[in-house]
Amino acid sequence: MTDSPSPERKHSRSHWPLAFALSAITAIAVGGYLYSQTLGSVEKVLDLPQKAADGLARIFGSEVEIDNNSFTVGDQGIAELALVERKLITTTKYESSFLGNKATAIIKGVYRVKTGYDLDKDYTIEFDETNSIVRANLPEPEILSIETESQEVFYLDQSLLNKIDPDEWQDAYAKNREAAELEVANEGLLEETRRRFLERAADLLGGHGLSIEAPKP
Repeated sequence: MTDSPSPERKHSRSHWPLAFALSAITAIAVGGYLYSQTLGSVEKVLDLPQKAADGLARIFGSEVEIDNNSFTVGDQGIAELALVERKLITTTKYESSFLGNKATAIIKGVYRVKTGYDLDKDYTIEFDETNSIVRANLPEPEILSIETESQEVFYLDQSLLNKIDPDEWQDAYAKNREAAELEVANEGLLEETRRRFLERAADLLGGHGLSIEAPKP
């Protein structure tokens, strides 16, 4: 009488094809995952310059082209990049003297000041691919415009023997405006302009893993 095959051995042999199939499926899945991750990483690296260009285009209000490891702002872009606008109130004292008689006037001026970057000056924007850094070599921030909202005589002391004449009034108002220009530096508006550029660029580029630098000239 022939013995029947052991049920346990038969059961063990029947699992070999299933185990092999599962191993193959697992290997394919892992390989596919690793491939997709590698491909995604490569695409991300290749896409960084374009993402940087898109962010810069929003800052400069113009199309930005990629040229190797640098960026070029399109000709249709604005000639200046205004970043800070502030109202300044300036008070100055003007004196005129004639034969020992003094005339005094205090001028109050209200001005609207805009600071930013003059893009007609030389500048470059580079991309450090190794460290994912956009390096903007911009000119020094400066006053782009000062709009006079009002100028008025806040105080006046003069006599019949010495009055401030029209030329002196013109000089008095001009000196008040010059004082407003000096106040821009005293108020730190130019340094605030640099910070505002870095903050705006960081907002637009940071989400893509890019950082921004703006070295001082």
